[in-house]
Amino acid sequence: MSSVKEKNAQAMPQSAAAPSPFPPIADYAFLSNCHTGALVAADGAIDWLCIPSFDSPSIFGNLLDRQAGFFRFAPFSISHPTARVYEPGTNVLLTTWKTPSGWAIVRDALTIGPWDHEDQITPHTRPPADDDADHMLVRTVECLEGQIEMELVCEPAFDYGRTPAEWTMAEDDRHSADATGAGQSFRLKSDLALGIEGDRIRGRHVLHPGEKAFCALSWAEALAAPRSERRVTRAIARVGPVEIRGRTPGHTAPVVVAVQGFGQRWRVCERIERQRLCGQDLQGRARGRSFGDPDAAADSNRRVGWTPVGDGSTRQYVVGHGIE
Repeated sequence: MSSVKEKNAQAMPQSAAAPSPFPPIADYAFLSNCHTGALVAADGAIDWLCIPSFDSPSIFGNLLDRQAGFFRFAPFSISHPTARVYEPGTNVLLTTWKTPSGWAIVRDALTIGPWDHEDQITPHTRPPADDDADHMLVRTVECLEGQIEMELVCEPAFDYGRTPAEWTMAEDDRHSADATGAGQSFRLKSDLALGIEGDRIRGRHVLHPGEKAFCALSWAEALAAPRSERRVTRAIARVGPVEIRGRTPGHTAPVVVAVQGFGQRWRVCERIERQRLCGQDLQGRARGRSFGDPDAAADSNRRVGWTPVGDGSTRQYVVGHGIE
């Protein structure tokens, strides 16, 4: 009798009043290099990323389907961070983790660097600015106290989850691997020892106070990727404040909203600044086009990866609102 009840319970559809197994969109952090964007879940997983551009097929689509790929870099067996904040004026995400054995902080960014050559990955339709995308997602961790067992799990699924990844070790030192599928490819580089497990790659390492580790996902020319944590840290440092990265179209100066608070000190209203920065990145300014334009939207609307919703003032409320 009990088995019949279990079968009936499994066959019943989920109640509309039941909580969704997927996180609310506002709980995702937003990373961007003005060419593409990534959504980072609270558990440290990249649940959405299309490469090389917003309207490309996704390689991580866990946001929509649990079988569509993810990339997690976080403490082993811990899924709830202590805090998540952005570095002021940037899309660099800082996540603080407290485990039973220690403290750690993880930094995530889609990096931007000085423009020094023609971009062959996402060619410009207008003259490029001084800075351009590195076509690289970087993640670093630093152990602050005690010891932290970090885990790296990268399980991409190309073409919106249709094609599982095929992994090959790029070098003989277990620190570099290439994933290919559906005509796309990228390289994962890390100072953690990596191992291939079917269509995923995994690494695990225990850090002690002051020790650091990194991983970098590259789809740049020749799949170039940094070889050390120090180079990754320098790449993150180049993702400077919005005043350095560019100005809002239609304004002669960056939009900064300040309010007078306790102690007669002026502070930037982070929520307004976050909305502006998010809207700026979603416009794809580095490629010289806005994804709200008809010529860009014509192709994008035929894909799942990116669909313009209204104008920039509407789009900027879509993601990142829950991260202060």
